[in-house]
Amino acid sequence: MVPRASIARKSPNEVNIRQQRLFIEALQQSKHELDSNNDGTLNIDEVMKVGEKLGMTPGQTRALFKKLDRNGDGEIQMKEIPKSSLGAFLFFNFVISPALLLAVCFVLGAILAAGQGGGTL
Repeated sequence: MVPRASIARKSPNEVNIRQQRLFIEALQQSKHELDSNNDGTLNIDEVMKVGEKLGMTPGQTRALFKKLDRNGDGEIQMKEIPKSSLGAFLFFNFVISPALLLAVCFVLGAILAAGQGGGTL
């Protein structure tokens, strides 16, 4: 039997990979509708609507918002929203710079293209 003190408790603000993916997909699909003042950014109030629709706690939504707000200005720029589920997974689960992510995507694209065309890298 495991002692109670050694059992890791999940934080109420912890978000699993599925929730991250759904959150990003919802932001991608509705980002222009959510941007109520058409300034090209989303504030916490606009983003809270997405979390609420997905059944996330306010703490979970704030945690994801904080991760997406790369420059810490209290707003998510449209360009700060990952464009794909893979990008979202890498963004949330690994500290990765956009330049490194772009390089990884470029290499993966080259590998896929080489495999389809029968060429080699």
